[in-house]
Amino acid sequence: WTPIEGFDGFTFDGGNFEIKGLNDPLFGSTTGSHIKNVKLVNVDLCSNNRDVFGAIACKMISVVETPVTLTNCSASGNMLVSNPDYELESSYSTANFFRYGGLLGDAGGVAISDCTNYVNVTVKQLNKAGATCSITLTPEVGGVVAHASFATIDTDVYAKSSVKNCNNYGTIKYEDIDTTPIYRPSIAGVVGYGTESAEVAVDNCVNEGPVSINATTAGSTGSSGALCIAGVMGRSTKGSVKNSYNKAPITADGTLKSISIGGAVGYVYNVEVENVHNTGAVLVKESARINGIFAGGVGAILYNGTGGTGYSKGCTNDAPVTVLASTMENYSSGKYFYRIGGITGFGRNALSNCVNKENGDVYTSGNIVNVTTDGTELALQIAGIVGYKTVAGITNC
Repeated sequence: WTPIEGFDGFTFDGGNFEIKGLNDPLFGSTTGSHIKNVKLVNVDLCSNNRDVFGAIACKMISVVETPVTLTNCSASGNMLVSNPDYELESSYSTANFFRYGGLLGDAGGVAISDCTNYVNVTVKQLNKAGATCSITLTPEVGGVVAHASFATIDTDVYAKSSVKNCNNYGTIKYEDIDTTPIYRPSIAGVVGYGTESAEVAVDNCVNEGPVSINATTAGSTGSSGALCIAGVMGRSTKGSVKNSYNKAPITADGTLKSISIGGAVGYVYNVEVENVHNTGAVLVKESARINGIFAGGVGAILYNGTGGTGYSKGCTNDAPVTVLASTMENYSSGKYFYRIGGITGFGRNALSNCVNKENGDVYTSGNIVNVTTDGTELALQIAGIVGYKTVAGITNC
């Protein structure tokens, strides 16, 4: 099968007929097109040196202020991300983004609704083994969509993306065998990354597929460059996540530098988080080596910056948050934190009417090692609701 290209400005209606056994995406890149009622069954996909990839389409972009739509679509089967011959240094001179979604790789002004992913997505290798690479690799992986953003239509005119009434049942695994340094990877069951200032709206979405990472040199130091992994949304700036659930385990292992791991959301900045719930265990394994962690049952980091409208309201956690890293290391100078909470590891927005329920045990153990000699401070902050809280208050929690 060869992906359909040049399908621009049209509507594709699959009629809910089953399309079986595709070995490549149904569509490549579409512009100004709507896709609906597509049902892919038992796909067997391999990225084969492509950096944007999805079973329904690799990329969809709007050309007017009203978003294009991906509606009532589903896919099942397997997707392997393997780029054994991808020599990034010869192709790119700046940061490179990899976007792999079970249904859609890259959404630029797309309203995604009533879609379900059953595709198991496994990331194995981004770059050619042993290839010299001085640029930044930024992978984004999601069950429904890897990267949700806006499309620029005119000056100050944008088509914004949204994800509503969508579910993920596929297993999402990041197991990169390469040792190329990776900056702020974002991995989640529903939306990998809601791009900066895109105001992506996520509503009534559910993740029931396990999400995990076991990698080397993933993430950089500090919260902004951290690996983000969660059930519903890995990372987002502005926008909202509402009425959504994570019901599957979220697990991290490997040499991860800084990590933000949350049941429902990872690192969200100026995002409205409301009626979001987690019943999936959050676990950092004993064999993991980390030099900075933010872990929470609902979210790893719930952050509201100056002038932002982010808040967290009516959220619950009813699953354990456990950090068993055998060695927590500080690789360089500075202050590194281990912030772990039943609702969130690090809260910097108004938190109200949130509950960490009876199954929400918060636990950590391990050998905290400072490998520097400059007196760098390490801080362990752990609590039932919020590991560490600044600025805004906590009400009725």
